[in-house]
Amino acid sequence: MIRLFRHDGLEIMLNSDTIREIDPGPPTVLTLLDGETLRVKNTSVDVMTKIRAQRKGRDDEARKLSPALDRKPPRREPGTSA
Repeated sequence: MIRLFRHDGLEIMLNSDTIREIDPGPPTVLTLLDGETLRVKNTSVDVMTKIRAQRKGRDDEARKLSPALDRKPPRREPGTSA
């Protein structure tokens, strides 16, 4: 979820995965996957920065939850059993 401000000044939290298109405006207009449009005070660059940060945080959190995926198995010497 990213924090944005609608054109009327109301703060909203929006699931960034629902954004299909960003029209830089002014005002910035977000088109959602269901066809709904939102006018926001945030610039298109600000919206993209928030989306990237949110996705990076989500990826970082996924790595913390499954650290075994990042580690290589221990190397075994030839001729030894497991």
